[in-house]
Amino acid sequence: AFGMGIDKSDVRFVVHFDLPKSVEGYYQETGRAGRDGLPAEALLLFGLGDAAVVRSLIEGGGVNGGSEYERDPDQVRVELHKLNSMVGYADGLTCRRRTLLGYFGEESDHDCGNCDICLDPPETYDATEHAQMALSCVYRLGQGFGMGHVIDVLRGVESEKVFSDATLAEMAARKPGTYVDLLEVGGVGQTKLQRYGDAFLDAIGEFESRHT
Repeated sequence: AFGMGIDKSDVRFVVHFDLPKSVEGYYQETGRAGRDGLPAEALLLFGLGDAAVVRSLIEGGGVNGGSEYERDPDQVRVELHKLNSMVGYADGLTCRRRTLLGYFGEESDHDCGNCDICLDPPETYDATEHAQMALSCVYRLGQGFGMGHVIDVLRGVESEKVFSDATLAEMAARKPGTYVDLLEVGGVGQTKLQRYGDAFLDAIGEFESRHT
């Protein structure tokens, strides 16, 4: 995104590779396109795993001056509410423009006719029975695994799930470099540390070396 002091009005395309933390941020960033009054496009690449990573970053603490600290609960609550609104927008089935206007307290009596929902309306069907099966499966699995593993179980696919999606999201956010760091990640115990610790630490280390 262009920072302060840069005025470029003919941006034609804005792509979000990462999920914004709030609708306000998304609106501001996409608003940088088409400021010359000509048509422009915005593309948001989104998956539920992205939301899990952002949620982990919001809920996690941090380090300031060498000392660890916990975030203010009220601030965390506000940011999670904004994140949920952003996920609702990205996963919505109604006109994007009407959704944005509604979020900011405005109304429109007609659809925009330009967004993906208007141009290619999603197909819908009664998924009550499928939803009941999915919820039952989640409960039987102890509510500790993500969508991918639940789908595998429902399909009868044999797979070994080492860590839950929540654990993987926290691991991606913390980027542990030692056994001690890895044990501080929720869902990592001594047994899994001994069996899979080296493999995960090697993968994280390789990723870090490529991106630093």
